[in-house]
Amino acid sequence: MLRTNIQDLSTLLKEKETRYTFRKLERKDVYNAQRLMINAFLSHNPVIQLLQATEEDIKVLQSIDIFDRIIQENLSYGAFEGDNLVSACLTCDLKTDMQDEGVQPTPVATEIIGIIDILLGKYVASKERDYKEVAYLNHLGTHSNYLRQSLAVVCAYLSIEECRRQGFKQLLTESWHQGTYSTFSKIFNNFEVIKEIHEIKQSEVKLISLVGQLN
Repeated sequence: MLRTNIQDLSTLLKEKETRYTFRKLERKDVYNAQRLMINAFLSHNPVIQLLQATEEDIKVLQSIDIFDRIIQENLSYGAFEGDNLVSACLTCDLKTDMQDEGVQPTPVATEIIGIIDILLGKYVASKERDYKEVAYLNHLGTHSNYLRQSLAVVCAYLSIEECRRQGFKQLLTESWHQGTYSTFSKIFNNFEVIKEIHEIKQSEVKLISLVGQLN
């Protein structure tokens, strides 16, 4: 019988630990985590490129304060080569405030927020959900020199296992590109597709939201 709905990736972790160090992200990692994710969004995310987003647009959604807020929940993990953060998974409680008070979103940032609201749908709309019920995998990214080494998979695996240990029941995310969906598929035995978006600005896209049970 399966222990949980989560695949046992301990062998992959041990293999990667021969070169990399994996640990929980800390406050000292906030700036580097922000830089890693902004670069990943602008360089490797086709929908973000379609929306012609700039660093200014992304910083509205990925500010230092927001990253600090997420990392302080002790659910996020990074892969390090020496002192360099090369891959990371940032996860938080779905109820965590993801917007900075008083910041006026740019038009592109507003579009991105609208897309996220559509993808998360009923999960965002529900006001009845308790804390520590649904964890939200908010950011997943790898430095361009370290792609295709399964580092994001290991970071996400460690983060998801930590969510399970802390008592969360589900993990929710949106997939803006194939990498996130592939990572989810490698970690969960079973998961549910919540919402799909197939067109933005008259261009074909594949945006989906996913939820997996943690037990």
